[in-house]
Amino acid sequence: MADRWFVRCDAGGVVIRGFTDDFEQPQAGDIEITGQQSGWWGRHFRIQLFDSEHRPLYKIVNGVLVARTTEEMDDAAFLALKKEQAIRYLKKRCKNEIEASVDTIELIEACAVAIEKLYTDLGKPLPKKYASMKSYIASFIATRNTKIAAVQACTSVDEIKTILNQQ
Repeated sequence: MADRWFVRCDAGGVVIRGFTDDFEQPQAGDIEITGQQSGWWGRHFRIQLFDSEHRPLYKIVNGVLVARTTEEMDDAAFLALKKEQAIRYLKKRCKNEIEASVDTIELIEACAVAIEKLYTDLGKPLPKKYASMKSYIASFIATRNTKIAAVQACTSVDEIKTILNQQ
């Protein structure tokens, strides 16, 4: 145990693990980096090997620890992950913007009325599922409107909390 620092790499030479020989014995293929830069010594391995996205920050080139370039870190898998995250964010933002500007229950009710009118204009009977949907939504609207009226009549925050906590 000589406080030597080592790194372990994947097949591409990208550093995936760091340790000192005080706590772990080096294996074949592990590379000693003790003293390659000032401050790289001591009992505890103190190099941050991964960024906040858990991408490896270093690689080994000719036995020397070297920082990976942005191009190396922004590989196809990372790009795919970022695309997925961006799409999820954009969908959520769009959904939130719609919810902020449209009363969803009133929109559904309008659709139910339009479906009923369409079937009436066509001279066909309204399918059972649409008839039950209209009455189902009507009960939600009545409950919501009753609670909205109660909130509007409130004179204290405690009254509002009471209304919102009712099932």
